[in-house]
This record gives sequence, C-alpha cells and structure tokens, in this order.
Amino acid sequence: MKKKRYIPDGDPKLKLWMQTFKTNIALKAATLGLAPAEVTELQNWCDDIISKINDVSVAKAAYKQSVSDKNGQRKISVDGITNKATGIKTLVTYTPGIGNDLGIIGEDDGFDPLTFKTKLKAIIYTDHVVIEFMKDQTDGINIYSRMKGAADWAFLALDTQSPYIDNRPLQTPGKPETREYMGIGVINDQQLPLHSEIISVVFGG
Repeated sequence: MKKKRYIPDGDPKLKLWMQTFKTNIALKAATLGLAPAEVTELQNWCDDIISKINDVSVAKAAYKQSVSDKNGQRKISVDGITNKATGIKTLVTYTPGIGNDLGIIGEDDGFDPLTFKTKLKAIIYTDHVVIEFMKDQTDGINIYSRMKGAADWAFLALDTQSPYIDNRPLQTPGKPETREYMGIGVINDQQLPLHSEIISVVFGG
C-alpha cells in the first residue's frame, strides 16, 4: 500500500514534526551510525524552519494588531477633523476658497446604490485569508464564501471596515481547498442589488 507523505503540510504540524525529529535524531544517531556533523546539520535544518514558522506567526499577529490600531486611530482622527471642519464652515471669515484649500468641500460623488458593486482582493496566509474590499458610501459589505463547485453561498459577516479576515480552518485537515468569495454592499440593513465579481483562492491551511 502506498504511504502518505510523512512531512506535514500545515505549519503548526510541521513545527511539531521538526521538534520531534530534532530530539529523536540525536537519540538515534549512534544506532544509525551518524557522525556528529550530520546530526548537527539535520538539527540546524529543523531549527531554521522552526524559526521561520515562528517569524510568520509573529508577523501575522503584528499585522492584525496594526490593522486594529489603524482602524481605531482612523475613527479618532477623521471624526475629530470632521467635527472641527463643521465648525470652521460656520465662521464669518470662512469662504469656499478656504474650503477648497483645506479639502473640506466634498465633490459630487456620483454614487448610485442601484449600480454599486464592491471590489474584493484576497491575500492568502498560512492559516487565514485576508479579504480587502471597497466600501464606498455603503454602511458595510456582506461577505460570502463557498467551496468551488458548490451551488450555495455561506454568509460570513457584515464588515464595516476593510479587511475581513477569514480564520476558518480547512474542511479536511491537510488538504488544500479552493474557496470562492463574493461581496454585496449594505445600506440601512438592506443589501444592494449587485454583488462583486467572484474571486477564487487556493487555501492550504
């Protein structure tokens, strides 16, 4: 019977496998007749990939925190400036020219809820998929997903700030899957008529 590949695909399992191999290769070296230099080389390979896996975990955590920090500060800064600009426009010395120089006069947006279609972009990480989306003047975007070939869409979330992070694990551990994503704008709790183009990613877990 054909054996499965013994090296795990997912990073958490690979890290555990490397840690076990590193420990046991030292214990079995004499029995196998391996020279100390060979054992050191094998263990160094284990240490190197474990270190890189740890680096990815730290980077992902930092990315998530950075997005959260940015979104929080965006609200504080934008709300503060918007409120102040409202007051500036009531001053007797205010003119439209000053408003243009400060960039506090909005352009005609041409936004039409009936024709609005959000745009999605996917970024694939080891254990999650980041979905960036265009919100425009909607209250948020309903994010949907399905396995490629499936007929029905599963609702994931109404997200009011890009990006959406899909942390769902693989349906079958260790088996990569092709996921499709689609987004629909929402205003006043009502979905708009048009959905985004469907994007497809291969997620390996």
